[in-house]
Amino acid sequence: MDWGRLQYLESEALLTAMEVLAFDHHIPSLPVHDSLIFPESHGEIGKETIKASFKSIVGVEPVVM
Repeated sequence: MDWGRLQYLESEALLTAMEVLAFDHHIPSLPVHDSLIFPESHGEIGKETIKASFKSIVGVEPVVM
């Protein structure tokens, strides 16, 4: 797998996480490089959403800090 494919998969996972946060949980988020900014009060749901998105798109669960 080359860098372009990896970059594409990462962007798809982040877009999926943003959509789930926005449409399912009514939580706004903003992408910044390879991360998302969302309200600290929704930290746990944000982390779990990012993990689930990456796992569904990439096939592995990332470490989210």
